[in-house]
Amino acid sequence: MKSDKTKKLIMVAKKKESVRSKLAVTAKEKEAVRRKLVVTAKEKEDTRNKLVVTAKKLASTAKEAESVRSKLAVTAKEKEAVRRKLAVTAKEKEAVRRKLVVTAKEKEDTRNKLVVIAEKLAATAKEKEDIRSKLAVTAKKLAATAKEKEDIRSKLAVTAKKLAVTAKEKEDVRRKLVVTAKKLAATAKKTKLINEELRKLDIAKDEFVSIASHQLRTPLTALKGYTGMLLDGDAGPVNEKQHEYLTEIKNANDRMISLITALLNVSRVDLDVFIVEPEPVDLKKVAKDILKDLQMKIVEKKLLVKTVFEKNIPIISADLNIIRMIFQNLFTNALKYIAPGGKINISIKKDGANILISVADTGYGIPKKVQSKIFTKMFRADNARVNDPDGTGLGLYIVKSTLEKTGGRIWFESTENKGSIFYVTTPIEGMKKKEGTKRLELKH
Repeated sequence: MKSDKTKKLIMVAKKKESVRSKLAVTAKEKEAVRRKLVVTAKEKEDTRNKLVVTAKKLASTAKEAESVRSKLAVTAKEKEAVRRKLAVTAKEKEAVRRKLVVTAKEKEDTRNKLVVIAEKLAATAKEKEDIRSKLAVTAKKLAATAKEKEDIRSKLAVTAKKLAVTAKEKEDVRRKLVVTAKKLAATAKKTKLINEELRKLDIAKDEFVSIASHQLRTPLTALKGYTGMLLDGDAGPVNEKQHEYLTEIKNANDRMISLITALLNVSRVDLDVFIVEPEPVDLKKVAKDILKDLQMKIVEKKLLVKTVFEKNIPIISADLNIIRMIFQNLFTNALKYIAPGGKINISIKKDGANILISVADTGYGIPKKVQSKIFTKMFRADNARVNDPDGTGLGLYIVKSTLEKTGGRIWFESTENKGSIFYVTTPIEGMKKKEGTKRLELKH
């Protein structure tokens, strides 16, 4: 469409250029005529001058001269009229020439505009050609894509067939799983009933242990009292051998009482019947009191005990028995599982919203392979049993269980034959009151 318009515009431009050329030739011819008329007017003026001279010469005869003059005057008047007519004609020709020049200029502008339009149209034609080429390339690519899509469709058709087979297999598997799920549901129901029975048995066991421990502790307490009286000579003097035997009885009795106390605490923790009665507690004072109670053993093993207590440790609201039990377990463990001459570092400091207690020793350490079991009930590492056969393996279990139920936490780092560091945190905001039937007891 645009190509036809361009051709028409170029033809119109050529026609206008032809007209302009013709007009320019006409103007040139008219200019030549004007020049010739000017030359003719000059020649006539020369003739008039010559006639004037002739008139003067002829003036010798007045009459003739007057007659000639009159004729000449008439002729001059006619010539003037002719000159004026020629001047008017020349003026008209100049006006025509100017109009022709203006027309020629307008035609030239029109031609220039047509040339610009023609160039634009040519550029557009080139752009269209470029677009056409690009479209041709795109068409080729689309053709290739169509082929690829066809290949993909074929592959998908094959895959769909395979999936149909797989779907059937999945349906078979699903049916088998449904059957299995039903069996598992039945098993789970049975397991739940068994677990409930086991829980009831576990509760009954804990209650039995609690009752048995309580009943056992009464005669053991009496035995401890009478043994102490015998050792003090209340029933008369005892010889060296008798004193040795009585001391053995007393130590064995103390171990039994400690074990029973631990079993009672375990049953109270497991049954969740222990009481938490918060009161203002100074952690630094409690730690110092426990260390004072253990001073004799510290001196016996020649241990170096260093304490680092921050000055700004606040008084917290906590159960005093529980706090004493935590310190007692951590400190006695450090004393038990360390060679004579070893070092123990005890630290109490603030740690964000908690108070952090750490007890580090240079003792036997905990073998890496059993570290995951250290907080389980009745567990003791081999090196612990060798160095202290009388331990119960219940202390750390009780501490961990109690801390978890009062907002605290316990963990450790240990390397065998190099020592251990136990960490305990308790909230600065303190422990919350907990109702129960029995308080946790301390070892004596």
